[in-house]
Amino acid sequence: MNKPQLLPVATGGRRPHRDEGTGRKSSGHLSLLLLARSSLNLICIAALASCAVGPDFSRPELSRDAGYSATPLPPGTVTAGVAAGGAAQRLVNGMDIPGQWWRLFRSPQLDALVQEALQANPDIDAAQAALRQANELVYAEQASLFPSLSASASKTREKVSAASALGSSGGAAAAGALRRRSSRSTRRP
Repeated sequence: MNKPQLLPVATGGRRPHRDEGTGRKSSGHLSLLLLARSSLNLICIAALASCAVGPDFSRPELSRDAGYSATPLPPGTVTAGVAAGGAAQRLVNGMDIPGQWWRLFRSPQLDALVQEALQANPDIDAAQAALRQANELVYAEQASLFPSLSASASKTREKVSAASALGSSGGAAAAGALRRRSSRSTRRP
């Protein structure tokens, strides 16, 4: 009596590639598997070998002229010899400059000139509007990273006839409960 052969679930109901006579996997399947494993091993070895710098590695030195000038900047400037605004300036290395740097000069004429230039230049307004829009888009995209909560509610009303409710006791109990509830809600205290 021939029993039906059950196929393993992992093969998806298909028979594995096997030679008819020996019952072993076919040589084509094995060579493809061997090629895939060899390729993966070769890629891993090449990736790991490229990370090695060798035992004789020494850190390269920075070039001497890597700064803004060949000589270090002086800590301050000299006086200009003019009566108004010719005082020496002190330079602070690493200090941040504010966005409205021209206000540091405390000159009403310069403030008015820069304000007039900013108002007369629509490109700056457009760039600032685009920057605000980009910031808002970033905030909107970041909102998807947070958990969200949604809720919905619905109300249905069903009128059950007494004839259809008598056929089943469960329906009658539900109809009775509905009738009692509706009769209570119509009464006024």
